[in-house]
Amino acid sequence: MFAPFRVFYRKGGTQNLYGFYLFFTFAAFCILLVGISGCAPQRSAISSMFEDLPQRRLTVHKLTSSKEMVDTSFVRKIGRTNKRPLFIRRSPVISPVSFDSVSVDTDAETNHLRIKLDNHGKMAWFQACAEIREIQEFAVLIDGKFENLISAPVTEKMSECDVVNIPFPSWNEERLQTLAERIRRTMSD
Repeated sequence: MFAPFRVFYRKGGTQNLYGFYLFFTFAAFCILLVGISGCAPQRSAISSMFEDLPQRRLTVHKLTSSKEMVDTSFVRKIGRTNKRPLFIRRSPVISPVSFDSVSVDTDAETNHLRIKLDNHGKMAWFQACAEIREIQEFAVLIDGKFENLISAPVTEKMSECDVVNIPFPSWNEERLQTLAERIRRTMSD
């Protein structure tokens, strides 16, 4: 017989069930105690160190008019100050996973974030823009918070979908450079 279980056997082949139950009750209690306590205090201490640093994950979501689907996992309601709420699809059309490069373009009117897409991003952006023929807007979210709306370009060819320009009219160039740098870091993860 397996060596640790020899303790629970008596001579003559009868089992000492009380000792057996006591051993497994103690083992289950220890496993439960370790499972409940886990490393929660350590995790919260580590996460609190990085709470003040935003991740700066930029995502672009398609708008939808499905108010009745808000309670589902497909649509999310975004509240805006002094404006009507938006309903967006939860899954983004493009995210840093689909970005090839990110740069900042400045002109006299506004600052733009210029995002060059990889092959997967081109396909996703082309499909999202080609689904509808009328003017369609997309919501730009940074760290899950609404930033602004962009209108989809009218495209006939997929080769026209390799670059997305996202305007940030209220941002200065330094803040936009910081955003671009943090997006580049999330692209490499």
